[in-house]
Amino acid sequence: MHFLFLKKGNPVHHKTSALVLKEIACLQRSQAMVIPLAPFVRLVKEMVGDMGKQYGYYRMRPKAVIALKFACEDYMVRLMEYANMLAFHAGRITLMPKGD
Repeated sequence: MHFLFLKKGNPVHHKTSALVLKEIACLQRSQAMVIPLAPFVRLVKEMVGDMGKQYGYYRMRPKAVIALKFACEDYMVRLMEYANMLAFHAGRITLMPKGD
C-alpha cells in the first residue's frame, strides 16, 4: 500500500486505483520506452539464434535492435488500446484473458 507522510505518525492513505490512474497518465504523457533494453536484447538474440539454425546466422546493429524495440512497443501499446476499447464496449472495466 502506498503512503504519503505529512507528519510523523499520520499517514495519508491514497486509493490504489487513484494511484494507478495517475501512473498511467504519467506514462501516457512520457515518450520514454517502457521495456528494459537488456531483456529485449536477450529475447531478440534467442529468436534470431533459433532462426539462424534454419536460415543462417545474422548479426544486428544496435540501431536495428532499438528500431525493433520501438516497433514492438508501439505494436503492444496499440494492441492494449484496442483491447481496452473492446472491453469497454463489452461493459467491462478491466481486461480479462477470456474473450466472451
